[in-house]
Amino acid sequence: MVMYSCVMADGACERCTERSAALRRAEARVEELTREVMLLREQLREALKLNVLQQGDLARWIALVASLEGHRPERVARNDLQLAFDHMLESFAGVPVANASCDDVAASGESDAPSRPTAASREAPASSEESAASSTGATAHGPNDDERGTRKGHGRRMLSRTDLPVREIVIDPPEVLADGGVGWALIDAEYTERVALPHAGYQRVRIVRRKWVRVGGVTAPSIAEQLAGTVPVTQIVTAPLPDGVWPGTMGDASAIANIIVSKYDDSLPLHRQEHITNRHGFRIPRSTQCNWLEAAYDCTWRVVAAMTADGIAHSHVIATDATGAPVRARGSCDNWHVFVFIMDQGHVVFRHSAKHTGAAVRGMLSGFHGTLLSDAHSIYDVLHAKEGIVEAGDWAHGRRYFFKAIPSDRERAMQAIALIGKLFDVERNILALPPDERLRIRREESAPLVELFETWVDREAPKVEPRSPIAAALGYCANQRLALRRFLVDGRLPMHNNASEAELRKLALGRDNWMWFENETGLRWYGVFRSLISSCVLHDLNPEVYLEQLLRLAPHWPVTRALELSPKHWKQTLASLDERHRRIITPPWELDYPLVPGASLRPSAAVA
Repeated sequence: MVMYSCVMADGACERCTERSAALRRAEARVEELTREVMLLREQLREALKLNVLQQGDLARWIALVASLEGHRPERVARNDLQLAFDHMLESFAGVPVANASCDDVAASGESDAPSRPTAASREAPASSEESAASSTGATAHGPNDDERGTRKGHGRRMLSRTDLPVREIVIDPPEVLADGGVGWALIDAEYTERVALPHAGYQRVRIVRRKWVRVGGVTAPSIAEQLAGTVPVTQIVTAPLPDGVWPGTMGDASAIANIIVSKYDDSLPLHRQEHITNRHGFRIPRSTQCNWLEAAYDCTWRVVAAMTADGIAHSHVIATDATGAPVRARGSCDNWHVFVFIMDQGHVVFRHSAKHTGAAVRGMLSGFHGTLLSDAHSIYDVLHAKEGIVEAGDWAHGRRYFFKAIPSDRERAMQAIALIGKLFDVERNILALPPDERLRIRREESAPLVELFETWVDREAPKVEPRSPIAAALGYCANQRLALRRFLVDGRLPMHNNASEAELRKLALGRDNWMWFENETGLRWYGVFRSLISSCVLHDLNPEVYLEQLLRLAPHWPVTRALELSPKHWKQTLASLDERHRRIITPPWELDYPLVPGASLRPSAAVA
């Protein structure tokens, strides 16, 4: 019994020893695997860091290539967009589309819009274009359709329907001329018309104001008159300078207006205009042009100030954007900023600021309490948080993110661009309608498309790679959801801010020509003249004609009525001018001045 117990004890010890050894080997293996896992984790962290750095390098490389390529139109073939849209609809087959409603937006901003149609009254998004066509009486297709037909704005224009002056040239055949017309009868004529530009150059406008002296009825002064100091003074009279001519300035308002439009609308710097004037027969140095611009600014800045005050006080919607404006400094350039404000009150105003901050834009829009249409930059947050200004989103800016994502995620980007394009198609057809009718069609046709787009964004956002271009596009649309929906509750609100960006392109083109502004004074001049020119385009006025008439009239107009001289009110102001003001805005060479009959231009020899 004792022997058996000893044998059993020895066997148990051997098994314990084996198990202990196996346990130690397992522990060693676990420790080895733990070190390997830690090493792999460290390698993974380094790989992720390298991936982030490589993504940054790739983004910078893409930005560099884009800057070298210049402007690339955000345009995709309609067939590709339709295929992407159909593919998106197929992915939603059998899935109910439900998302935030227009009422959510109305709760965050006031609106007097009618009630939104129920879900039962809306059709599928695929038939939205058909309903748009039936509502507006026009086809829902855009101007780039593949259908055959004449496109608006293309083809030779009929010159007979223009208001161009006609210079007629009559030509007879040599056979008729040889016979003197004898034996020939005129039966018809063939007309061909061309657009011509006769050579135009500077002219001297010589204003001759003759001096007259009274020679009859004047007797020699007596001694008493000489002692009393009552000697009659010889009467010499001269006609006053016409009111439409600036005293002390060599340039006429017509020449100054041409320089303003050439620089601030055609982006021709003054040194190029100096060369052009030399070609026209009279060289005008850039220093002289600067003096003329300074005098024109002194006459017109009050008009733009009145436009700004009127727009801020009475506008319901203001669209804004900004771009850089380099100002020359010692050894470098300071990066200032130019803002454009398109006010639905009928004004386009440019302002400048040294800083691109919330405080700067808050000061520019002080007193405004309507809706601001912008690109969702953080500088506008202070206006929405502290000033109570309603935020409206820009669908064109959101679509731009998806254009940037096409190289890395073409399928998703094309689907988003196609869906947003449907919204633009609806908007294009209702552009000329009144706000109430426009809002009704938006609620019937655009609202289902917006809901479909938001559902697609929520579905695709978790699937994309973080920090990728498509993730940035989806993130922008998700963060700006309420702002992008704002146009569904306000018929007066545009759905995009393309007009502001188009206004700033002139400045971008100017930077390529004159490189920088010499000082802040140049920025002030740019803001005033550019505001007047853009507002003229808004109200279908010829900027050069308007500026010429304004420069003649402004010095003789009450400063308290400067708003009447703005492009918005210019046609009404012209219609209400009295005879004196009409003569002021008329060029002096077109006026008829009464002259003494029979008087020679030169003074008589006796008086001389």
